[in-house]
Amino acid sequence: MGQAVLQEIVGRIKSAKYFAVILDCTPDINHLEQMSMVLRYVADGSHSHVPAGVYEHFIKFIIVESSTGEHLFNTLIQELEMLGLDVGNIRGQGYDNGANMKGHNSGVQARLLERNPRAFFTPCVCHNFNLVLGDMAKTCPDAMTFLEHCSEYTHFLLRLRKDGLSLKNM
Repeated sequence: MGQAVLQEIVGRIKSAKYFAVILDCTPDINHLEQMSMVLRYVADGSHSHVPAGVYEHFIKFIIVESSTGEHLFNTLIQELEMLGLDVGNIRGQGYDNGANMKGHNSGVQARLLERNPRAFFTPCVCHNFNLVLGDMAKTCPDAMTFLEHCSEYTHFLLRLRKDGLSLKNM
């Protein structure tokens, strides 16, 4: 069944023609580096079973032996070729802030731009925001305390909702 789902997703991407690649690496519990591969595309609604819209699909986890930009790029190209997707149709790429991914000389994004100048790079906003919060925590402890209180309040409200309660009943 998984292969049928993957074939359906790849068919939709081919129908849309252009797509974006999103990659992220993380070690698993066995300390093996795994790269997650997500593809994003825009459907125009011309197929009755696929409404117009932006779609993003997780494709797979790929165990990588090296986390260099060159190795990750080569792995990406191999995976796209196995899926039958044309690298020339990539119109976007998004990664974290690691030099191996976003590096201007030897990162994945630089290598992909060299092969396809229309594969525009967008850094991950969440990773950037996390870096900003980390810097803020070092320089402004009061702001960190405020964010911790916001987090606690949010969890409190979520627990109320989960239990079927509201602030009106209190």
